[in-house]
Amino acid sequence: MNCLRLDAKNERLIYKKSEIPKVTHDKEVVIKVVLAGVCGTDLHIVEGKFNAADGVVLGHEFVGIIHEVPKISSFKVGERVLVNPNITCGVCFYCKRSQFNFCQQGGMNYTIGISVDGGFAEYCKAHISMVFKMPSSVQFEQAVLCEPISCITHGLDIMGEIPIGSKILILGAGIIGLLWCGLLHHLGHRNVYVVQRSVGRRKTVNELGLGYKCISWEEFEACQKDCPEYKLDYVIDGSGNTDAMFRALPHLQKGGKLIIFGVADPAKKIEVSPFEIYKMEMTIIGIQVNTNPSFQRAINFIEAMGDKYFTFEKLNIRTYKLEEYETAFKDLNDRKYTKIVFKF
Repeated sequence: MNCLRLDAKNERLIYKKSEIPKVTHDKEVVIKVVLAGVCGTDLHIVEGKFNAADGVVLGHEFVGIIHEVPKISSFKVGERVLVNPNITCGVCFYCKRSQFNFCQQGGMNYTIGISVDGGFAEYCKAHISMVFKMPSSVQFEQAVLCEPISCITHGLDIMGEIPIGSKILILGAGIIGLLWCGLLHHLGHRNVYVVQRSVGRRKTVNELGLGYKCISWEEFEACQKDCPEYKLDYVIDGSGNTDAMFRALPHLQKGGKLIIFGVADPAKKIEVSPFEIYKMEMTIIGIQVNTNPSFQRAINFIEAMGDKYFTFEKLNIRTYKLEEYETAFKDLNDRKYTKIVFKF
């Protein structure tokens, strides 16, 4: 099979032939990959900014068709499936507390496409606990977005109920910002702004038909001056940009919440006054990846929301062949598209 393997030493990917993986025990299946999305994490891995196993096949966002099963299995060859790349042990301290994303054996310590071979290949092997059957009404083009959506549903779980009428600001209109827009709109929220520097990405948000305004920081702050009581209940960062997070803090309402969803540079910091946190009763919440329950809820959201929200055209997503990976990664780095997806 063809695949993309990480050459960590030289900070590059290598397109090469490898053996098709085979089922070796009764808790595994082999999947024929149909679509595999490229995440910002994949870019950081290739650049040496995020650790991954040297020589691993990247790709932690993928969907496909069951190719091989053990003798006894609840899956059948030919079934369409989604894969949650994070496995959990179920018995460690954090799993016992239902904090599966912090699993000491799995979670971020064992991720398909980072720790073990992933979906930038024609075939991939996965533990059955990571594999979910795809509803018949869901298309592959929607299902391939399930992993980032599952991280958002995990975020919604941590945030708790967001009262309808809450004033919300999303930082960044990349794919994460767009998916947050879709889910918030589906949940009934209408008082939502998006701040984005790129004119092209602002255009993408404004053409979604959600009624959300995507504007520059200068335009947003002008709105705040015109209506000083229009403070924010929630700021959701989908960019990882610490300057944007810091700039948003003064616009929070008393009791407001800053949600840090985007992955920031570990070396960057934000200066926040403990007195201001006390005085404002401000809450800062971090969101790290997903859990198996949030993955299933993401599937449910995708099934309910459908192509009203999730099409490649609306979200400015482009597909490439695997061998076109150099062009694909360059286009994503150049922000020509919000996301790229390998099509097999």
